[in-house]
Formats: sequence, structure tokens, C-alpha cells
Amino acid sequence: MLHFIYALPLDWLFRFMGSDASVTRVNSSATIREHARAGKLSQTRIPSNLSIDGQEMISCFFTTLWLYDSLLQPAESLLVFRSD
Repeated sequence: MLHFIYALPLDWLFRFMGSDASVTRVNSSATIREHARAGKLSQTRIPSNLSIDGQEMISCFFTTLWLYDSLLQPAESLLVFRSD
């Protein structure tokens, strides 16, 4: 994630979305915390009523209008990277 923060245009903002455990793990990095304090990075826990357990649920998550209308607005681009 840090590579993208440094490589992409300075005016791009980043949002990390994940489980409680993944947000906690990412937040263990001092550099990540610095970007969060500076407003370059925000971290969001995926709501408990949404699941990303398996490919079908991930597809459903990314086709939920709420994601784009509420959470990602006014983003113009979406870069998704996963560990799989």
C-alpha cells in the first residue's frame, strides 16, 4: 500500500477497507499511521452486514451501490489490491 501512496499522484487519497484484524494490522505501521494523521489515508472497517468471504461475496460487495454512493463518494478511481 505504501508503494501506491508514494507512486501515484500526490492529490490521490487512499482508503484501506478491511476487517477489524486487518485494519489493526495495517495500523501497526508507524508510516501508515503518519499518512492517516496527514489525511492521505483513511481506514474503514467493512460493516458486519457485508461479507468478503469468498469470490462471490467479494463481487457482491463491489457491486453494492452503497459502497460508491456513500463510502467512496466523490472518488473518481478505485484501485483494488488483495493478497490472493
